[in-house]
Amino acid sequence: MNSNHNPDGLYVEARYTELRIPRYRGNPLIEALPPILDDEALAQELTQFPDFDTSQRDWPTHERLLLVAGLANFMVPIPAPNCRL
Repeated sequence: MNSNHNPDGLYVEARYTELRIPRYRGNPLIEALPPILDDEALAQELTQFPDFDTSQRDWPTHERLLLVAGLANFMVPIPAPNCRL
């Protein structure tokens, strides 16, 4: 991050990468994005497990029920029929 002209940290300086895909070349909005992930890396990035500690099993029911809300963010990508994950 360039802090010389950014005292509040409100922006980052873009780093542009030349892309191999011809239709994306020269598009500064796409060239400033992070590298495109392969299927395995994408699945890893999308996977989110809820926090869990075995001691939570002994908590009172009303507290354990509050933990269920955390399952809204639980995500495990599953492969499509013709996917190579």
